Amino acid sequence: MEETPHKKRPVHDNNVIKKGIVIASIILCYCVIAVIYSLFLYGKIEWSLLFLALCMIYLIEVANTNKKLIKKNFNKQI
Repeated sequence: MEETPHKKRPVHDNNVIKKGIVIASIILCYCVIAVIYSLFLYGKIEWSLLFLALCMIYLIEVANTNKKLIKKNFNKQI
């Protein structure tokens, strides 16, 4: 994080947010594939992996919203 010289507010790097979204997306894909695999193989749903997949969807949505708000606030300050 860098500090802006005029207001001393932290500016988050978009690359960090993008990396987090990529990692969360990979975990989400793994969870979806594992749930489908266990459903076909055992006929049961792995609820813990399904819950993790839902958490990853929520985390990706929060990160996207955060990225948009940071960009909007940064453009407003300039």
